[in-house]
Amino acid sequence: MPTERLNIYEYEEVLTGKKQNFICSFKGSRKDNEVEVGNIWRYAITQLLKWTPVEADKYLTMDIVNMLCLDKTFCGIDFDPSYEFMGDFKFVLKYAFPDDIKYSLKEQAISEYEHVMKMGKWANSEENYRFPKKFFLNNDGIERALYLLNYVISLFLSDMSIEELYDFFADQRKATRWLNMKKLGVPLKYAFQDPLEYFHESLSWDNKEPFYYYNKKIEREYAKIEIPDFDT
Repeated sequence: MPTERLNIYEYEEVLTGKKQNFICSFKGSRKDNEVEVGNIWRYAITQLLKWTPVEADKYLTMDIVNMLCLDKTFCGIDFDPSYEFMGDFKFVLKYAFPDDIKYSLKEQAISEYEHVMKMGKWANSEENYRFPKKFFLNNDGIERALYLLNYVISLFLSDMSIEELYDFFADQRKATRWLNMKKLGVPLKYAFQDPLEYFHESLSWDNKEPFYYYNKKIEREYAKIEIPDFDT
């Protein structure tokens, strides 16, 4: 694994145009690469920008990231901004400042949802805010969708038992209308297609009830069967 000094040396080569991309860095395991990305971002922020971690979290923009060639480090954490939602930069600053910057995909998802729904600190907002593009794409996007369904159920359907929830989401028309109303129609349409699948997937292994799940699927398939009327 390259040392921090080598990471910084190679970064300066990239920054000054002597190299187009990193050659020695980001060749190890994912964990090693995360450390190396953190080395480079910490150097750029504390030594070049002279910022604290808090200032970096508050003021960093994509223009600054591009100007400092920090975008070239995204390969080290398998992140491609062309088809993944970025939001703020906590997702990478956490590697540079693990004691100061905390990142939670769940908290990010809930924050964006509350913005969309005009809840919490956005309760009085007049902005017509929508989910950002790419928010529900890829593995992180699916995780956001699952977190949000759990969150919305805790807010609006918390009085239902697990069996009642399976009943509710098995009713495709009713559940789809409800999910659209709660602004979760996009992940339903593009990732799950079926409210029952969406709900079942959102549950932890401890809370999943395969009996209810398969029973509802069988009931729906049985309802499609045309039974001949032998009395006619």
